[in-house]
Amino acid sequence: MSLPNRIEYCGHLLGGQPSESQYKQLSVEGYKTVISFRVPTEPGAEVSQAHAEGAGLKYISIPVAGAADFTKEKANEFHEALEKEEGPFVVHCKSGGRVAALYTLKLGWCDGKSVDEAMAEGEKIGLGGLDATIRKLLR
Repeated sequence: MSLPNRIEYCGHLLGGQPSESQYKQLSVEGYKTVISFRVPTEPGAEVSQAHAEGAGLKYISIPVAGAADFTKEKANEFHEALEKEEGPFVVHCKSGGRVAALYTLKLGWCDGKSVDEAMAEGEKIGLGGLDATIRKLLR
């Protein structure tokens, strides 16, 4: 499947927003829950929930508008969803950048990884150009 910036990590699928047919395929592949970091007013985001639920997937929205939303509260909300809901998960934003950033923050703030450990994992999941911002937040 050609999901934008697709990365499999810890049994979950991370990346950009799936299309309607991709949501159906993800359901067939056994994914149970979608966590979206898209803000509902972003172009294209408004159909994500309908497509996910139409494919039989649970949908959770944790809107992250950008770097100002890389907060401990958002990381905790993400952490709690991963702990409480049924996986495996599909975690997406538009392209995958916010996913990598918030996942890295979760690893540091919620999972107790050191800054270096969290950043190393973040690099594996596509942190890329956000690395300096995320490293600063984790310190």
